Amino acid sequence: MLAANEAVARFLLDVCDGGLFRIHAPPPSRGLDRFRIQAGALDCVFDRLDTAGGLTRALAAEREHPNSWLLNMLLLRSMARAEYSATAAPHMCCRS
Repeated sequence: MLAANEAVARFLLDVCDGGLFRIHAPPPSRGLDRFRIQAGALDCVFDRLDTAGGLTRALAAEREHPNSWLLNMLLLRSMARAEYSATAAPHMCCRS
């Protein structure tokens, strides 16, 4: 799915000279701070949450946690809301 999204974005930029892009800004620091506190209540400590790779590695490390579904949901709630723009921009969460 991610590869397909990236291919369409490249097509829109290369062939159509633009389009409408769904983008995510980096999460607000208050959202990540709230997530760290909530994760701590579940006995999980996350240090590197400032990049998409850091977020992915943090959740992958807790994949076997009995409440991993809850950690995923809490992290999603801490993220910035997606926006649509005519200008292509990096997507915080989706990078292959």
